[in-house]
Amino acid sequence: MTSAEQSSVKILFVDNDKELLLTLAKLLDGESFELITAASGEEGLEIISNTEGIGVVVSERIMPSMNGIEFLSRAWELSPDSLRIMLTCHDAPGVEQEVLFRAGAFRLIAKPWRNEELIKALRDTVSTYMLIRENRHLTTLLSSGTGDKAERPRQKTFFATP
Repeated sequence: MTSAEQSSVKILFVDNDKELLLTLAKLLDGESFELITAASGEEGLEIISNTEGIGVVVSERIMPSMNGIEFLSRAWELSPDSLRIMLTCHDAPGVEQEVLFRAGAFRLIAKPWRNEELIKALRDTVSTYMLIRENRHLTTLLSSGTGDKAERPRQKTFFATP
């Protein structure tokens, strides 16, 4: 995957801690994806509704007015192809199942995290999103049979020889 392809992917990071959002923007500056931040679930949903290309949505679990599970669940409805990540504390028993089932979370990241681990998790999630998107594109080309011959993957046929 080229960095140009990754740079077309946007990551939406939602947390009510504005200082954390500023720190994240500095930490992720220079990465090949675009970071968008929101300080509330409502703001995050508005961004999702008005922005194309959001491939990854990351949310804090505990926020005022709309918790992270509710936010990710609604984000899933608005942008079903986006991969969702929940930030959660170790001391939150039972949250994993609720996040996975109600919000369709792709991954959980425990707080506090190490910066290298967060960056790797975001890079891996962007790569997974790009693979899913490419797979859907190729599946559409193959099933429609109308794709430009240059775009279609070459199929090799092997014959058994006696």
